[in-house]
Amino acid sequence: MLFVRDYLFDSYLIPYYLIGAVVYFVFRFVFMKCKKINFVLKKELLNLVFASYIIILISATVLPKWYEQVIDGETYIKFMLNEPKFNFIPFRMIYLFFMTSGENALINLGVNAFLLFPFGLLFPVICSRYRRRTILCGMLFSLAIEILQIIPGRSTDIDDLILNTAGCAVGYGFYCVFRRIYCSGAAS
Repeated sequence: MLFVRDYLFDSYLIPYYLIGAVVYFVFRFVFMKCKKINFVLKKELLNLVFASYIIILISATVLPKWYEQVIDGETYIKFMLNEPKFNFIPFRMIYLFFMTSGENALINLGVNAFLLFPFGLLFPVICSRYRRRTILCGMLFSLAIEILQIIPGRSTDIDDLILNTAGCAVGYGFYCVFRRIYCSGAAS
């Protein structure tokens, strides 16, 4: 639950999400106008859910955290920028988590695996043309996040890439099961 408390409900995410949502709506509106795409409520709601997920994920993992600091009655916004940390040795951090954190290791590893679970579940619905490449797209998206985390000085870790990709694969597996159940039920 640390991830939920520390990231999803931090006040710094709200401005990022609002800016991202406005950008999404403008681009989606322009795209639909240019391509002469009809508005279909169900499809647009799915697109909105997926876009919201991506915006929140990028806000929580890539964009720098910030906080307000009051000095002599003046309010300043301070960005938390650190030296980036790197791990290119597979399973090193997973091993270290288990050796030092015990129960918290499972929570941390589960959160990393769950981060791309919704990607694996929603991507094949939104981008049906690339359905068979969902896990590859999830891995590339996770790789992009890991690379972009260097900029605000977060950690870049091969283990995060492995866990994120595994979570995406599990999400895609759920999608395949739901699709098979839905298609077999619709055929009856």
